[in-house]
Amino acid sequence: ARAAAVEVLVGPGPLPRVLALLDARKGRAYAALYRGGRVGDEVDLPPEQAIAMARPPFVATGEGAEVFRAQVEAAGGVVYPGAAESPAAAVARLGLHRIDSALPPEAVRLNYIRPSDARPPRR
Repeated sequence: ARAAAVEVLVGPGPLPRVLALLDARKGRAYAALYRGGRVGDEVDLPPEQAIAMARPPFVATGEGAEVFRAQVEAAGGVVYPGAAESPAAAVARLGLHRIDSALPPEAVRLNYIRPSDARPPRR
């Protein structure tokens, strides 16, 4: 949804690589690289590795783009002006345009990239 918002802003013509970055805390970032609606794997990496996978020129979005702005710009990227805004409108637009290929709600599964830190009590 965050990458789609950037692509809408760019309009027709060649689309930039869009790096969606979410701050995963603990010195890590959740990232995915998009171009023209195609997505690479979602990854959980240290921010410098996540940013390095984009290669310039690219646009970074998501609150992680704001958190790691210095690294994004040092790598030749540009931080999208609405990077940290809610992607709700983009989600709605995506749903509107893909209504024919929508999955039934019971088919949607969460994709946990990192294992939980929580552990059950021993007793």
